[in-house]
Amino acid sequence: EEEEEEEEEEEEEEEVEEEKEEEENEEEAE
Repeated sequence: EEEEEEEEEEEEEEEVEEEKEEEENEEEAE
């Protein structure tokens, strides 16, 4: 059970990082 929770947290962190990168790319495009 603990391992599954850790995997979910890692996936959430990856999604947050991707969102940050997308925001940075949008700022550069302006």
